[in-house]
Amino acid sequence: MTSDEGFWRSIIVDVEPRHKEFRIGIDEDTSIGEVIRTLVTQARDEGISVDEWAKAKIGEQRAEFVLIRKAPEPTRLSPAATFGDLEPKVVDDEFFLLDVVPEVGD
Repeated sequence: MTSDEGFWRSIIVDVEPRHKEFRIGIDEDTSIGEVIRTLVTQARDEGISVDEWAKAKIGEQRAEFVLIRKAPEPTRLSPAATFGDLEPKVVDDEFFLLDVVPEVGD
């Protein structure tokens, strides 16, 4: 999922604490949750303090990483959804944002 060669679409995801974007390849059946997990793991592997960034952003509450679709209007995506489920359909080089929200529940 980190290369865009041979995939259905290529998307660009802004990961604020990384100070640059990830370009990743996705398939129609790739889940939003898979992309979130991959981005968080990759950022950690690069030494990016995504957990500290999340804590600074929402305080002492437990953080839940989320993916925001930036167009046609900012929309928080369900981790269970796949990219093929999204309407309007994802286009190549579409922009997304990795963000955090306070985790709901226990």
